[in-house]
Amino acid sequence: MEIPWLIMFIVFVASTIFATFGFGDALLALPFLAMLIGIQKATPLLAISGFTLAICLMGSGYKYIQWKEALKLILGSLCGVPIGVWLLKHSDKEVMQVVVGFVIAFIALYNLFKPSLFKLEKDSSAPIFGFIGGILGGAFNTSAPPVVMYGSMRGWSPLMFIGMMQAFFLPTDIFVISGHIGSGLLDKEVFIYYLWCLPLLLLAVYLGHQFKKKIPIEKFQKGVFVLIFISGILLVVKSLIG
Repeated sequence: MEIPWLIMFIVFVASTIFATFGFGDALLALPFLAMLIGIQKATPLLAISGFTLAICLMGSGYKYIQWKEALKLILGSLCGVPIGVWLLKHSDKEVMQVVVGFVIAFIALYNLFKPSLFKLEKDSSAPIFGFIGGILGGAFNTSAPPVVMYGSMRGWSPLMFIGMMQAFFLPTDIFVISGHIGSGLLDKEVFIYYLWCLPLLLLAVYLGHQFKKKIPIEKFQKGVFVLIFISGILLVVKSLIG
């Protein structure tokens, strides 16, 4: 098996984004990886890579977690993940790639323009957002956007945001990875890709920590979402024209 340099580079760049912002790795990497190895291999690769990153970054927001609210998000995710995994395994590959391209482009636009949202005073809708996140996580490994939107509507502080995302990501990633293993999507080839990428994941954690201290995060974040938007549109175009 040849060294998958391009796959490693894409995962490394996306992982650095995750280590800097706390999410966004799959949004950036999935369109490019789907064009290289197909969405059914790209999604489990990003799931296991993201889980590794989440473990490495765990702890900085632990004391800010609201466990009752986090549990509602997690339980919703638990119900949604099997649906997402089933869609990934059984749906037409080209159709799925068009869908994920549009979803990623929409999420990028939302983050670029950040429209005002009404506020949620209570956490009763948390399972709904977790459920949608679980479906997107199982199918595309993009579980973060619904929870990010929910957190914005709930008015989470930056530190609470970090803690709640950690609390949501770790069990959701376990659900997703278990579903991918059970369905045969996380196979030997995907695991070999992961092993090649593993040293770069650790480097990405270090670089993300440095970027947080030295660069204007808001401007950098806007550039990243422009790139994510372009990657989503490219995936749609490639899937439609073959």
